[in-house]
Amino acid sequence: TFLIFDDTTQQMYVKEREKNHRALRRQMRIVKSLNFVNYISGYINVKENTIIPLNNEQFNFTLGERNPYDVYIKEFINSIKEEYRDKLISFLDLENVKKALFSKSRIMMEVESITLGWIRITMIKSDIDDEKQVRHVMLTVQEIDEEKNKDLEREKQLLDAMEEAKRANNAKTGFLSRMSHDIRTPINGIMGMLDIALKNTSDEE
Repeated sequence: TFLIFDDTTQQMYVKEREKNHRALRRQMRIVKSLNFVNYISGYINVKENTIIPLNNEQFNFTLGERNPYDVYIKEFINSIKEEYRDKLISFLDLENVKKALFSKSRIMMEVESITLGWIRITMIKSDIDDEKQVRHVMLTVQEIDEEKNKDLEREKQLLDAMEEAKRANNAKTGFLSRMSHDIRTPINGIMGMLDIALKNTSDEE
């Protein structure tokens, strides 16, 4: 009986391990198919608070091995410019992620990295449990520095154009105000003289 139990347990373990490996390979295929992801990516187990790195370019974590999520994210946050860190910590907090992904398929945030410039962080809902709570999340990070700088340049040009239009409008308003005053003054004088003349039609002088 003991041997049968041991064999059954072993078989269950092997099946579970194969199932996990299949799920991991499936997620890695998804990541590879998202060819815009070229920085880091990871597969997060929300309930276990762990992450499996699927891309090993940035941090010293072994590809495919389970790591504490908090430790991994701390390394990631240290690579971000300080002025964005507080908001990023809140964005990456798993409780906040669970709440946000309850009704959405993905959430995104753009921040500036110390070494890479602008990046876009995306948390993608991978699957849910029987209670419809998020169970696994895919983390992807995309380099968007060139794209972001173009957007910022366009935004600057738009603001400059709006400021120029505002200055032109102010100049036009000032000009019309001065012209109105310059025209009104002699007209008032003429109207006054005409009024006097009409009241004294019998006076030849």
